[in-house]
Amino acid sequence: MIADSGNVGARFSIVIVNYNGGAMLLECVLSAMQEGVPASHIFIVDNGSRDDSIQALESSVAGTSVVRNRCNAGFARAVNQAIESALALPASVEFFLLLNNDAQLELGALQAFADGFDRLPNLAIAGGQLY
Repeated sequence: MIADSGNVGARFSIVIVNYNGGAMLLECVLSAMQEGVPASHIFIVDNGSRDDSIQALESSVAGTSVVRNRCNAGFARAVNQAIESALALPASVEFFLLLNNDAQLELGALQAFADGFDRLPNLAIAGGQLY
């Protein structure tokens, strides 16, 4: 199922775990949006940050979903919280992409992931190359 055949980014939900990410968090989110991911498909779980990374994000980008934990609940729990939030939305997407708050997507990254999953229907998990 292709959510929007004209926009590969609409096929993805992006999950970002943040802890004191600073400006890196905003850059991460913007890189996903440049790949065509709608803000409503971006889910950030903040693990008790004490910096202004969430405030900076919310003042620059509208429409993302942010879950705020009072403490650093750990990466796995935060990812599960974000996926639970994403699955509660009425519109479904095909793929989840987990990103660290210091990561940025290169142009064409989501197309490469989608092409791989489309070519190999039994593919369940894929990882990108880090630079």
